[in-house]
Amino acid sequence: MRGSMFTAGSALLCAVLLFVLFCSASCSGGNSQFIQAAPASSATPPASIVHAYAAQRGVSLGGFEVIRFNAQGEPDPALNSTLRLSLDPATASGAAQLRIDVQNLQPASAINLEVRYDAQRLQTGEADFAGLLGGADTVLSAQLLGRPGVVALGQAVLRGHNSTGPVSGRFASLCFAQGPARALSSIGAVHHNPNGVGQVRHDLENIFANDGALFAELELTFSAAWQLGDGDQNGEVNIADITPLAQYFGLRPSEDWRALPADYDDNDEVTLSDLSTLGLYYGEGTDSYLLEAADDHDGDPRSLVATLDWSSDAQPPADPGNPAVGQLPAVFRSWGYTFSITSSYSFYELQALDADLNGLVQFYITPQRETAAGTEQGSAASHEVALLAWDPSLAH
Repeated sequence: MRGSMFTAGSALLCAVLLFVLFCSASCSGGNSQFIQAAPASSATPPASIVHAYAAQRGVSLGGFEVIRFNAQGEPDPALNSTLRLSLDPATASGAAQLRIDVQNLQPASAINLEVRYDAQRLQTGEADFAGLLGGADTVLSAQLLGRPGVVALGQAVLRGHNSTGPVSGRFASLCFAQGPARALSSIGAVHHNPNGVGQVRHDLENIFANDGALFAELELTFSAAWQLGDGDQNGEVNIADITPLAQYFGLRPSEDWRALPADYDDNDEVTLSDLSTLGLYYGEGTDSYLLEAADDHDGDPRSLVATLDWSSDAQPPADPGNPAVGQLPAVFRSWGYTFSITSSYSFYELQALDADLNGLVQFYITPQRETAAGTEQGSAASHEVALLAWDPSLAH
């Protein structure tokens, strides 16, 4: 991929053929055919999802609803006024076409939105992007299905190109055919990276511990580097995550460390292949982390240390303008807990877990997400730490 540039047309083609489940029915009729890169999960989507975006309302027309995402990667009803919808009703073949126009008074480098429809009676076809943000060599386009009843459309201006004026006009047209949509994995689930927070990025461990500045002090830190596909680091993988991909398109993290969050497949280059990882984890995310500690043997009982919230407890990247190469917290949001003699879970309580008096304890970090069915947990990552201030007489 290095040294090549993809046009918007080829980018969209790759996104559709490789990473998106779509129906080939067109507005002029035809047989339905599904193409997908990986088998869809058989999980049943929850009846409703306990997230802010679930309650947000967009612009509706004829049984369709369109919701636009803001620059922070969040669904934003305040942008409803920028959307204009029109609909060609179903033809004799049963197909209908939804046309989406966007009216921005200011230049825009990305347009990302979700279209919601009745999956019991409709299935979506391939989108036709109108090139509102630029020509074929300047824009990355993607179409993704998160769950039955939701299709995401996004375009982002590629690195090195700028939108020079107000954005107003046709964004995309989307065809729908009669027939129920095919089941997909449930949106709103916890991020299912099997390595969890323990995911290694760019050959770097994501969980690390250091002795603090004071005696009997330990600092445990981890970052959002494990949540693959969430380039804007807002806690959820969604269509807005094509924006950082376009921003750093063609760059190598080994040469520009700022590009690492957009290298979703961690192959040291931001390319179209990263759309595959985005599609794999689409709709998944994390609300909080469960931090536990135990003695260093598998099966030892765990003690609850804290629950860390994704938003309120996160630290921003250390210096996004001039990041320190080789340090994950320099470009990723991070969380930490300092064990001391005065912390809510003290260093002495940590020492007390060391039942075999070998100076070692184990930490467990589990991502969590709130759904209608309750708290869903992802894969727990463990990390062993030597208590360098260890003194058996203090532990027992």
